[in-house]
Amino acid sequence: MPSATETRSTIINRAQSRPLARGRFTGSGLPTTPIHSDRLNSALESRTEVTYGYNPLELARYGQYMQISEQNPKLLNGLAVTHQIDVAHGTLVENPDALARVSVPPAVTFVANRELAKNILQSLDPARSAIVEGPTRALSPAGARVQIVNYEDDFYRIRYSAAAECLLRIAVPYFPGWTAAVDGRAAEVLPVDYALSGVIVPAGEHEVTFRYRSGWLTIGGVISGMTAIIVIGLVLLPIFPGSVFSRRSR
Repeated sequence: MPSATETRSTIINRAQSRPLARGRFTGSGLPTTPIHSDRLNSALESRTEVTYGYNPLELARYGQYMQISEQNPKLLNGLAVTHQIDVAHGTLVENPDALARVSVPPAVTFVANRELAKNILQSLDPARSAIVEGPTRALSPAGARVQIVNYEDDFYRIRYSAAAECLLRIAVPYFPGWTAAVDGRAAEVLPVDYALSGVIVPAGEHEVTFRYRSGWLTIGGVISGMTAIIVIGLVLLPIFPGSVFSRRSR
């Protein structure tokens, strides 16, 4: 995440773990003047989502997105941020142009790779269009409506209505482990606007689930389980000398 000496302007969103009936996520953003290092992760205490903070494992795409946003502030709107922190005056400044956390872009540009997507970021206005890395497809966002039914740290439930196939842009950093399903059927998660996530969904009224599952967590669980079995076997070996373990060792 950005260091304490950076002076860019960013935004945060209030984390919510309960169902949402209406309204927009609220928040504020990275100070426009330096702040003390012990405040960089203060949002963890208030469970407030921010675009700043200290993280030694910052995602490369996200970090580059934030760097480019210094020259193109409109990119901040694509992060669904709603307020900026004005440290000089101790106030929150509302961002009226913030997009919804899940939105349907009016237009989509398809590109072949991440470098082409990164180049377009310099002039991208997320309110007008989106960049998708993948083969060109005919999409139509006209009349599409989106509602976030439930949101937790690593899980979204989204309902939408669309007259034709369209793109759902989700203001979550693109990273392996995020999976999507439309009415329970797996859907591909695509890199959108270089650093964010998106899902191309079919026409009609459907429910989308967007969930993070770490592959390393599954591998770690398997290894832990195998280790536990071995340890239990070694503990039981002297207790039951006539066991299978003992007979095979003779």
